[in-house]
Amino acid sequence: MLTLAIDTSCDETSAAVTCSLEVWSNVIASQVELHRPYGGVFPTVAKQAHKENIRPTVNLALKHAGVTWKDIDAIAVTIGPGLAPALEVGVQYARKLSQEYKIPLRPINHMEGHILSVLALPQKKQPRKSLASRRRQARQRSQLKLGQLQLPALAILVSGGHTEFVLVEANRVVSTSHSPLQTSHSQLLTPNSQLRTPNSPLPISRSTNIDRQPRLSIEDFNSSAFKYAKLGQTLDDAAGEALDKIGRMLGLGYPAGPVIEEFAKRGNPKKYSIPLPMTRSQNYDLSFSGIKTHTRNLIEQNWGNQPLSKQVIYDLAASVQYGIFRHIIYKLSKILRDYPQIQEIWLGGGVAANITLRKMLRQLLREVNKQRKNYLKSTTPNLNRQSPHSQIPTLPAGRAGLPAGRAGRSQLSAPNPAYRQAGPNFQLPTPNSQLRTPYCKQLCGDNAAMIGIGTNLK
Repeated sequence: MLTLAIDTSCDETSAAVTCSLEVWSNVIASQVELHRPYGGVFPTVAKQAHKENIRPTVNLALKHAGVTWKDIDAIAVTIGPGLAPALEVGVQYARKLSQEYKIPLRPINHMEGHILSVLALPQKKQPRKSLASRRRQARQRSQLKLGQLQLPALAILVSGGHTEFVLVEANRVVSTSHSPLQTSHSQLLTPNSQLRTPNSPLPISRSTNIDRQPRLSIEDFNSSAFKYAKLGQTLDDAAGEALDKIGRMLGLGYPAGPVIEEFAKRGNPKKYSIPLPMTRSQNYDLSFSGIKTHTRNLIEQNWGNQPLSKQVIYDLAASVQYGIFRHIIYKLSKILRDYPQIQEIWLGGGVAANITLRKMLRQLLREVNKQRKNYLKSTTPNLNRQSPHSQIPTLPAGRAGLPAGRAGRSQLSAPNPAYRQAGPNFQLPTPNSQLRTPYCKQLCGDNAAMIGIGTNLK
């Protein structure tokens, strides 16, 4: 399916053309300079800039993709979560285009777009090829990509507004067809989710059965290909928000996240001790406000109102970045311990572009895979000798941080070193979990291409 996607969720006006999983164009009109004087996004300024930018951005996306309106099969638009005034501009313009060109309109959840951004493929150079040939090649490449997926996966969303752990499963239930202009985004996400407002969080599936999933095929594009279960989220500031706020304390301007990443390369991440939050909690939720408060106190106690030297700023940037990412890694390690059948880690969101975060995630996965391989070497013979009629033990209610009534139904949530599950449905822990990231940094931040990918997987 050839989709024109529109995203105006925050301070970026974006339009993209996607075909299956291929990104044919992805145009972004940035508003960073407009909001820099305010130290953050000013909603009314963002709304006015979206109104001015949206039409030329859409036209440029079509031009870069080499298509016209008669080639477009669907229009996708972000309806939440995000800034309400900014979202309104995109939704109204998408509805206008849908009515004018008689093209179906698909509302999409912004966070699902971030989850699926790791599946996007860059367009292959195809000089002088017909549109039909380009479509066919996109379909074939997408088929191959989906066939390589190993599910269940864990999506880690790290951005300025959200930090979440979301379990991704293949959805065996084919959703009903969606009528244009009348489909709520919750219906597009899960077949049984309830109606939610545009700013509501990602609707989740109640299912906790995460046994190994069937490989997806391109035919799943016309159904909800995935279902989601949120395992944990930040209870206060998001990771990107914390980085921006601490950056302002250091006088780094807006947005501070990319500046902190650059300065951290010149600093010592172990110079200042940053506390690890929520070590006693039995769930997978996160909290970054304590790190922000600790940094403010650290600056006031050691330097007061004195200007900070360059090296101090470098060391603080490195220490804070390491402390925030260590918190994410700590909680992730608990999830991988409690859910040994997770096959892949999908990293999305604006902070996903951070190289240090990616390195820390890959290091953790290497350690986890090594532990799992050692476990398999030592226990597989014993497991094979167990009776096929052995019962599969389940966790007591509330164990592993899951709410009572849900934990006991999961067959794959036994904590390490247990893995002591037998019986015909038992699956050994996978020893080769891998990390998937968007193929370019542009796909990490807010952009319309990820919205188009989400639509094409419906």
